[in-house]
Amino acid sequence: MESKNIKNPLDKRILKLQKDFDNAFDNKDKKKINELINKATNSFKDKDLNELSEASLYYSIANGYNDLITLSNSEIDEKIIEKILYFHRMSINIIDEYNYIDEEEPYFIGLMRSLYTNYANILSTIGRIIEAIKYFKIVLTLDDNFAMAMGNLGISYMTYSNIICDKGHKNILNYFSYHYLKNSIKNINEEVDKGAKEIFMYYLALYNTEYIEKFLSQKLDIPRYSLGRSNEEKNYRNWCLENNLFLNPMNDLPIKENFIARDIVHLPDITMPVKENINYKFHIMYNNLKEEFISSRFLYYEALEPNYKTHYSDRDVYLINNWNNAIYSVRIEKLKNSFKLLYSILDKSAFFLNEYYNLNINENEITFRNLWENSKEGSLNILPYRNNYGLNAIRWLYKDIFVNLHKSPNPHSKTLHTLRNALEHKYIVVTISNLTLSEDLEKKENIWYISERKLQNYTLQLLHMVRELLIYLVISVNITENEKKEIYKSEFIPLINADNYDDEWKI
Repeated sequence: MESKNIKNPLDKRILKLQKDFDNAFDNKDKKKINELINKATNSFKDKDLNELSEASLYYSIANGYNDLITLSNSEIDEKIIEKILYFHRMSINIIDEYNYIDEEEPYFIGLMRSLYTNYANILSTIGRIIEAIKYFKIVLTLDDNFAMAMGNLGISYMTYSNIICDKGHKNILNYFSYHYLKNSIKNINEEVDKGAKEIFMYYLALYNTEYIEKFLSQKLDIPRYSLGRSNEEKNYRNWCLENNLFLNPMNDLPIKENFIARDIVHLPDITMPVKENINYKFHIMYNNLKEEFISSRFLYYEALEPNYKTHYSDRDVYLINNWNNAIYSVRIEKLKNSFKLLYSILDKSAFFLNEYYNLNINENEITFRNLWENSKEGSLNILPYRNNYGLNAIRWLYKDIFVNLHKSPNPHSKTLHTLRNALEHKYIVVTISNLTLSEDLEKKENIWYISERKLQNYTLQLLHMVRELLIYLVISVNITENEKKEIYKSEFIPLINADNYDDEWKI
């Protein structure tokens, strides 16, 4: 990406550090890599680095830890995975806020391309396939011929296809997987990306010739659906589509088609003993989780844009003006309640997992945090996350939200927890964005302050995480139910039909 006419904006010390990391990896020198990680983590703390150099520094540290995993023959250390995620995210936090000048564009795009691809790869490793797909797609908006992102996105769609329930969705995911893998092989630079071509060819060869000829190589037949009866509904559904917020695996595709605009995900058939009467308890629980998510999504949508007209519920409400740039309105309360409702879904999903997997944790003690802290190696009842892709992904979501900051792979985990605590139990003031000294969460005289923009950002982040959670929940149950079918395949299991809840009843 470097041009002779443009000076590299990266600090020379960072460029040397990157070269040292490359040499240490080529020499398979794990001791040297550890020394470089320590140097990068400690020696540059107080150095005067520009933002692009700082982002590159964090990315180099993440790569250093990743190199240690690559060179290790032992079982992968989760502590190292957490550090890789953490330093990738520290780099991404800077990049996402950075406004580069034209002369920096080649270096900025080059860093983004590699950073997001490697970050997506590590997300795939821990099972968070939905978030991985998101970042592979971002890379391809920057460079639609970048073979490493194309090939890995193809593998991700294949993996997604293998773990979901719906056969029609499986086929569509496989269609995109096939074409991304095929195009990645055409575009691969074998000198730069050694061994990648063989990996992508291996996955492509998993599709048999008949499937390729009859479906994968044909033109995809896109179903047609209406987006709604009114412009208001169409605008809302288009917004959900654009933000990948439908509870539908198809909303993780690189297309935005009307047939995707449905919250179609639900539990598969569940095998369970019928002792007294027909029991739909798990489907009832999931109904509630879905409806709460959809309601919180809509509250967030309604709170996004002020219409500059006071809502009638806010008229004649006497308040004191403290000149602190505070916003008081029903719209802001919708934003707050969206966040709170999303957070409550975490604990309710824990209740579901406790019940479904028979963990026998006292129902008064169940929280999303306690569920995983009580489900550790050596405990009496442990969630089978090692053999269940969906459960493992949920476990890493837990780490993102609830693990203490110094251990968490998510730099924002402490803020999310503090924000939720302040919204539920304390006092929080939402201020006008760009009119406050600190837009992030801060405390003054036992009152918490946050800008509207930051609260929107954190709520949107939580919306995506809870969407992931609800899809992984279904995936975990689907995997477990398939295992049950194998166990009971010689026995007769009667099916009990369940009808759809009609839209017209939702009044």
